[in-house]
Amino acid sequence: MGASLSYLVVQGPTPQEVLRRLGLEVRDPVPAPHAWHDLNGAELPGGWYLVLGGDDVTERVVDRVLAPLSAGCTVLAVMAFEGTMYSLAVQYRDGRQIWQLEHSPDSGVTHLDVTGSAPAELAGVHGEALRRQAAERDDVDHVFDVPATVAAAICGYHWDRDQLPTGRPGYVALGSP
Repeated sequence: MGASLSYLVVQGPTPQEVLRRLGLEVRDPVPAPHAWHDLNGAELPGGWYLVLGGDDVTERVVDRVLAPLSAGCTVLAVMAFEGTMYSLAVQYRDGRQIWQLEHSPDSGVTHLDVTGSAPAELAGVHGEALRRQAAERDDVDHVFDVPATVAAAICGYHWDRDQLPTGRPGYVALGSP
């Protein structure tokens, strides 16, 4: 079936402020090396804070929360659904959407819809995925990972690596107050 998840990374405000803006709190402050909880939080290098969960985290907040959440800061949101091979990454800054990358294999295995001012990291990541796709003999979708890989090039976190950057304490459980 494959992974089905989404996450937000926010750069600028403190982790406590990110959670306040999202209406969340730390439920279990003891860090875990893996994201065991339904909703997880973690501090990342470069002042980023990660909120990671199942397939509803970003869907629940993309339209109504990302613009206000990004007031005075930068927000990246990523969704990845391996079952359908659909993926999306979007960046907001100061209340405005900057770019969006969307891969829908229903539109073709090399499909990538780019909206807004594409990040500089896109050219190399997308070019490599297309090169690998052209060389592929099996039914593998290399463009699926482009949105998450571009986001990772910016914030340092990729969902498929299941490890936080070295030196970080781990994931904490999050929930509603």
